[in-house]
Amino acid sequence: MTRPPSPRRSAEPKARPQAKARAEPGAPAKSGSRAVLLASSGLPASPHPPGARIGLLGGSFNPPHEGHLHLSRLACAHLGLHEIWWLVTPQNPLKPTRGMAPLPQRLVQARAAARRPCAQGADPARVQGADPARVQGADHARVQGADHARVRGVDHARVRATDIEARLGTRYTIDSVRALKRLYPRVRFVLVIGADNLAQMARWHGWKRLFAEVPIAVFDRPTYAAPALDSVAAEHFARWRLDARWGAKLADRLPPAWVFFRTALDPTSSTALRARRAKNERQVRLTGMTSSKANPSSKANPSSKANPSSKANPSSQTGRENPKTRSMSSPRAR
Repeated sequence: MTRPPSPRRSAEPKARPQAKARAEPGAPAKSGSRAVLLASSGLPASPHPPGARIGLLGGSFNPPHEGHLHLSRLACAHLGLHEIWWLVTPQNPLKPTRGMAPLPQRLVQARAAARRPCAQGADPARVQGADPARVQGADHARVQGADHARVRGVDHARVRATDIEARLGTRYTIDSVRALKRLYPRVRFVLVIGADNLAQMARWHGWKRLFAEVPIAVFDRPTYAAPALDSVAAEHFARWRLDARWGAKLADRLPPAWVFFRTALDPTSSTALRARRAKNERQVRLTGMTSSKANPSSKANPSSKANPSSKANPSSQTGRENPKTRSMSSPRAR
């Protein structure tokens, strides 16, 4: 019994349905929306001068404090930045949501702090006074090279606070950096972080790709130097670490490239400020409770309790004349 001939296959294969292109995180929906996006986020359409060196300092800024300004001054002085942008994140994936102020509130506070010129209030001795013994790879003259004139020149480096991450819809630093590079292809970005972030960077999403995407400047923080330099990220990219004297050229280097700066320290932290504020609020509440218990009659009418005979005296309540008094004093009763 012969089998029926099998149907011949078509010479042209069937076209597979095209998969929908996945939009990269942070990509604007329309090309024409770039100007609207940047204007609403407080960023310039085209930073000046062309090819500007701009530092990116991300954080919760809950709340912003002198430590953020101190780090920004150091970054401007050591990296030769034209601007530094504070990326106020909607929510850090590594931080709890409890105690996190709303983004609009943190953004307003950050912008108020950023209005102060970057160099105002910067004590030159704090920059010059970096202990030369603690500075690796940078001679004392180099550290003192961030002298008063140089720090004063940071006045021209503008600090901008922006909520661009919320508007781009990016959650991770790697996605924010890539989106900003697409928006500003001619800008030379440098990621500015503290030593505490380097110490735990291996927990960041896409941290290896982040090193390959943008040069990174790490600034020392109290008690974090040793953990940061012994961290997984520092050891993994040890061969790409540059000497501190290359800081002014870091923005021109192709990544991966990073520098660790042993600079003057500022112990201020947002966590400590929040704890201090919560402690003060508790003390105010306790003081109010103590005063109310010590004076329980404050809620009642003090005049009524101080004069208990007021209830027995109808004249004090109704305003009418006491009939006994009237009979004794009124001429009509006689």
